[in-house]
Amino acid sequence: MATTTQTQSKQFNLWKLFVRFQNPMMKWLLKSPLHGFVSNMYMLITFTGRKSGTVYTTPVQYKCTDGDELFVITSRDYVWWKNLQGGATVILRMRGEERTALADVSLNPDVIRYAIDTMYPMLKPEQKQRFSETSVVLLLTLQS
Repeated sequence: MATTTQTQSKQFNLWKLFVRFQNPMMKWLLKSPLHGFVSNMYMLITFTGRKSGTVYTTPVQYKCTDGDELFVITSRDYVWWKNLQGGATVILRMRGEERTALADVSLNPDVIRYAIDTMYPMLKPEQKQRFSETSVVLLLTLQS
């Protein structure tokens, strides 16, 4: 019989497989004239790898907070967000336009809970708790 950890691991692996196929489609859609179908919730974030110097672009779900601030929630199991630790300049493709932003990472449980409550108010408390244990929040400040 599979343990809870094994089941969660299999679910995450299936999710990663889905994302691997979905990401190229979302990149294309967000760069296309059809971006309006998804660009109120999704954007592209482009950043440079700290060690490799390689430029990466990935689609992410986002939520605007106050004024020029927004956040993104991602899984700690992904590693791309580590390139933004300590602060980094990124390019966002939001609603069909490119914007520069300063990005930083928060592992603060209070910030993570706030972000989850704001982005996913429909989740049950136990779902929010499980989600917060495996998440990281990117804090983004748009530049003028």
